Amino acid sequence: MSFNEEMYEIMSWLSTKPLYRLLTMAKSTLEYLSETHFAKKQSHNSCMKAEESLIIQEDSSLRERVQKLRVCFLPENRSYNDVPKDFIMFLVEKGRILASNNGLFLCRTIDSSVPTELFLCNPSTRTWLPLKLPSEELAKIFQDNGELKVALVCGNVFGKKSENFPLDCTLLLFNEHDLEDWNSGYDVYMLEEGEWILISENIKTKGGDLEFDYQVCCEDGLYILAEGCSPHVFHYDVENRTSRDIALPEYNEEFGYLDIGCFRVFGWERKEGNSWFDSICLVKCFDNLITIWVLEHNTTLSKEKKSSSWRWLSNIHIEDDLCIEDSRWTDSFTILEKQLIFADLDGNIYRYYLEGKDYGNLDKIYEYGYSSSLKL
Repeated sequence: MSFNEEMYEIMSWLSTKPLYRLLTMAKSTLEYLSETHFAKKQSHNSCMKAEESLIIQEDSSLRERVQKLRVCFLPENRSYNDVPKDFIMFLVEKGRILASNNGLFLCRTIDSSVPTELFLCNPSTRTWLPLKLPSEELAKIFQDNGELKVALVCGNVFGKKSENFPLDCTLLLFNEHDLEDWNSGYDVYMLEEGEWILISENIKTKGGDLEFDYQVCCEDGLYILAEGCSPHVFHYDVENRTSRDIALPEYNEEFGYLDIGCFRVFGWERKEGNSWFDSICLVKCFDNLITIWVLEHNTTLSKEKKSSSWRWLSNIHIEDDLCIEDSRWTDSFTILEKQLIFADLDGNIYRYYLEGKDYGNLDKIYEYGYSSSLKL
């Protein structure tokens, strides 16, 4: 293998952060980024690694442009924004980020004058792939109104066998079966060989809407926070086309059942190199206290019926542990790599370690600046 071929192979395994650091030192590497074959190869290799991306933006309508978008990659010990500025501007102008995995972004267009489309972006190579929705009717519905419920995970999971980029990214789309029936379930589509295939029709939930802002992709399917008479977690087993509802932990009788806005779900355990999780965690933020549980699967005699239970992990006091006054807490937080990432009222982004040798440590990782509606 020649020197150039070796460099080509090495660079194709670099993710956004080191790739652009190399570019600032060696302008000659720019020619690689403009090659179609390199873009596909680097995107394919990205799907084989696990890299968390922290997306910081102003919370607004899905039909509006984000005024201040920042993307960071964890873990790091300093502030940075590694996605190129011109690519950030492209995203702001053309669409909104719906999901991300391994440094790849799934977005939707925001131009209300044309039917809605999805597009898959790779900021490392500044390339994007347009994806039409399953039907023109759906594209027109979401053109005027509606929240797209989509899931993205890199790699072939759920029994998917495709090996060519972008087909080695697994895309799922949930759509209400009957918009006029309040008791209607969801139709589930999967992108196969460039075409949307209906894999489940009218999948029923326990009632209420599925909150795709809080979803986790695991090897055994999707876990999604759901509304209803009582909040719960909806589990859809993609490979077996089955679903179940998982009740949330018991609440203090003094408060009764809390609003779904108090809860979030995030990924927890994950094997090195996988882009999907092995387990999820549930977070409740209420009355100046953050409580975290981890979902554990129980052994049952029946292989068809799965049983799960919540194991309490920790309580985090917002003022005592996170050193932030209750009046300056924004309720904007996420969990990445077993770290609680949160923002204060001034737009400072902090990290609190939930496990490991740095457990309980707190540090500031980014200064986003003041925003009345910051979203992580």
